[in-house]
Amino acid sequence: MGNNLQIRTVNYKMMDNIICISTTGETSYSTKNLSPGNCQVFKYSDNSKSFEIFLVKPLIKLEENNGDNLFAYKNICPHQKIPLDWKPGNFFNYNKNAIQCSTHGALFRINDGFCFKGPCSGKSLEKVKFKIINDKIIFFFVN
Repeated sequence: MGNNLQIRTVNYKMMDNIICISTTGETSYSTKNLSPGNCQVFKYSDNSKSFEIFLVKPLIKLEENNGDNLFAYKNICPHQKIPLDWKPGNFFNYNKNAIQCSTHGALFRINDGFCFKGPCSGKSLEKVKFKIINDKIIFFFVN
């Protein structure tokens, strides 16, 4: 990892099905809790910034080298910088084969966040790097 990455760990604290991300402690959230075709929302806050991350587990395996078949993005539409979901955890389109913005209907590929339809076509969601250690999630943020 580059020198500009800072490790953050996730504490398992539920708030309306949103798990708070903390700068200390280990995550207690198990990726086994996330079934195919579902998402989990995490919230990060410190003195200078606050944002949500959503973890996506598609219905079908999308990448051979992604053993867990999980993808993480910041919950911000590149079109108007607003949250994508209409309520926490609802990011998929009807067929669950794309991520959909609830405001303008933009569609994004699950595996890389690229917008292929809608007002932000050609732009991408901001991907968030993470690792799974002992079935727990650790997110990495660029400073």
